[in-house]
Amino acid sequence: MANPQLSIVLACYNEASHLEKSFSRLKDILSYANFTFEVIFVDDKSTDNTLQIINNIINKHPYMQMRCIVHDENTGRGRAVADGFKAAGADIVGYIDVDLEIDAVYLYYFYRAIREGYDAGIGERVSRLSPHSITRIFTGRTYNMLMRMFIDLPLHDTESGIKFFNRHKLLTILDSIEDRHWFWDTEICARMYKAGYTIKEIPCIYARNKHKKSTVRIVQDSIYYFKKLIQFRSVYKSL
Repeated sequence: MANPQLSIVLACYNEASHLEKSFSRLKDILSYANFTFEVIFVDDKSTDNTLQIINNIINKHPYMQMRCIVHDENTGRGRAVADGFKAAGADIVGYIDVDLEIDAVYLYYFYRAIREGYDAGIGERVSRLSPHSITRIFTGRTYNMLMRMFIDLPLHDTESGIKFFNRHKLLTILDSIEDRHWFWDTEICARMYKAGYTIKEIPCIYARNKHKKSTVRIVQDSIYYFKKLIQFRSVYKSL
């Protein structure tokens, strides 16, 4: 079988509440694709029935090019995404968060950006002010302020849940990334920027997935990212 033109990585950890619905949406969007693609699931040692749902999805759609990587232990979202990228067969690779709080329709914008010559495309979340979005807007803008203060990275939303890359350019720096968890996103963007790779920011409407319990912890997450930025500051300057 020839290599696909696009590889989409779905990093999964306890996604049972919304995985089937999200995949159905992704499948519908991809049904309009004029390019070949593959979907790579990476189950990061889920403790619910996520893996069973993944296997059911793959078995029910034998005509789609899909496979699953299973971790023996929970390694973190960043490591899960990276493992998917390394296994990908396409020259254009990317991931989208399984909750689809950024809709799968944006895949086409990212695919086109890389085809046009950009080395990376990252989402810039846009959301209407509402009770559900206040926390995300506040934490996002605060983090962006801290990021510019500590590492002066001229990007607006490194933490959005959708990113696509020229795989050959990506592989030159993928193994140098130290963080395996949520800071992975900032680090991959920072290292690509410092390496001189071209990055396109693509505005994407963000809509809270009401079927998924929010994992945002304002105090704990703020402390985590603050520490990571301090630790990474000297590394960034040396790149």
